[in-house]
This record gives sequence, structure tokens and C-alpha cells, in this order.
Amino acid sequence: MSENGIKPYVRLVKSSELDVLATIQRRAFIDDPECNYFGSVDQPLSDEVDSPGKQHLETFFRFLTKACLRCGARITVAVVPSSESAGEDSEEKICASTIWMPPNKRISLGSVWALVRSGVFATVKGWGLNGLIRVGVEYGEVSGRALKEAYATRGLKKQSPDSSWYLQLACTDPHEQGKGYMSLLCREAFAHAPSSIFTLEATTSHSRDRYTHFGFELFKEVRMGVNKVNKDGLPAKGKEAEGVPIYSMVKWE
Repeated sequence: MSENGIKPYVRLVKSSELDVLATIQRRAFIDDPECNYFGSVDQPLSDEVDSPGKQHLETFFRFLTKACLRCGARITVAVVPSSESAGEDSEEKICASTIWMPPNKRISLGSVWALVRSGVFATVKGWGLNGLIRVGVEYGEVSGRALKEAYATRGLKKQSPDSSWYLQLACTDPHEQGKGYMSLLCREAFAHAPSSIFTLEATTSHSRDRYTHFGFELFKEVRMGVNKVNKDGLPAKGKEAEGVPIYSMVKWE
């Protein structure tokens, strides 16, 4: 239950809510190491200070969400009605969200039309071509190898990780943390596709531990940006340039 006694629930996102969702995603990932690396951020971003980096991050999430939707994503939100008698047209507050890519539906650089229509050029303008390569190529290669290895270890060499439900993105509004919204979203996803395999990459130790609580198993820790950035995704040299950790996780059937 929410603080005002109104029960939250899960539904599909509405197209009219994508801009609001991008703002929530930006707030949730403002200091995420992976996003710092993608955006070539040279110093920590803050929601308290307007900056180009802050705006570039929101632009990226707006693009990513729209592109995923065009590629077949199932985007769910945990919402709280404005009142106990709230009807379908009443105002609702979005508290958390998940973007699930169904089996054999993935977003990639090969999805040219979907990327263009979703605003890829705005992201390139903000992050540069290097940012797009880090997101679309480096990340895909690193995460893909780890998941293939996980499947092989499980004896599923002939089955592709692309056949799983893949969690492209999940976030909770920082102002709504600790209220069980992500648990609500994950339970809904598992009920929607029972007996399915679910895969994801956690980008912090905190999110890794949360997903373990939801039934995901940590398979392997991999890194991006080794010899370029530190664990926070910021430029570094020498021993501090250990790269950004990514935790490959699977929830088996």
C-alpha cells in the first residue's frame, strides 16, 4: 500500500507518458556508472544542477524507451491512483517502470528505422558517435557473450539467450524507493510469462542484490571501459581505471 492507503497496481505504459517516464529514468540513473561511461561524463551529474550532461541523459532515455517500444517491448509501470475512487481517466502517479524485451525481439543498431524514428540523432548529438558505439556495440558484445556462456553452462548450447525475456531497463523514482514497486513489477512480469527464462544485467551491487531477491542468479561479473574509466564510469588512469562492472544474471524456469 502507498502512504495514503491507496493500493498501487501495474499496467502497460501509455504513449502519452513516455516523456514523464524519461524524466523518472533520468532521475533514477543520474549517477549510474554505466550511464556515466556511455555519456563520456567527466564529473558526477546531479539532479540539483542543470547541465548539458543531465539533459543528454534524459534525451537518451526518451530515445531508448521509444525505440524499445517500436521493437516490440512490453513496458509496464507501477502507478498509484490519485484517490481511492480513481477511475480509468483519473490522474495517476508513475512510481516505477520496467522495459521487457520479449523472446526474439531485441533492439540493435540493425533496427535502423526504429532508431531513426525514435530520435537516435538527438542522442548522437548529445553523447557523440562514441556514446552510440558504447551502448549499441560494446555493451551488446559484452553482455551477449556472458549470457551465451551462462546458457552453455546450463547445457543450453543450442538455445539462444535471445529466446528469453530480457530486462532492458528498470527503475524506481528516487522519491518512491523502498515501497515495493519493483517487486510488484517483477511479480507481474513472471506471472505474464510463466515457465519462461528471464535475463538481465545489473549495473550496481545494490541492484544486483535486489534482483537476487527476485529469484535471479548471478552468473558472471564483466566490465566495460577497462583502462578508460573507474568503477563509477568516470575518466581514470592506472589502477583506478578498472572499468564499470556489469552483473550478468538469469532467472531460470
